[in-house]
Amino acid sequence: MVVEWNFESIFALFWLALVLSIGSILILMRLIQSGAAADVASLFYIVPPAAVIEAWCLFDEKLGWLVVVVMLVAVLGVAIVVQRPQSQSKAGEG
Repeated sequence: MVVEWNFESIFALFWLALVLSIGSILILMRLIQSGAAADVASLFYIVPPAAVIEAWCLFDEKLGWLVVVVMLVAVLGVAIVVQRPQSQSKAGEG
């Protein structure tokens, strides 16, 4: 396999290495610094449903009923973890 080094391949490598890898780690560290680690860790469960939706939109991927159900369960689970009841947040402030 021979790699053609042209503008597109160099730009793709630059984008993957710097923007996606380093940028995502910096965003992750900022989220951990500003919020609870459990909330940030729960956001990782959103990645597979987001990838499925992206594949459906961009590549005309077919979605079965089981895929949709599992995506809804993942999103609902993250919503439960991230959502804070008002009574607990006000009780801890004072």
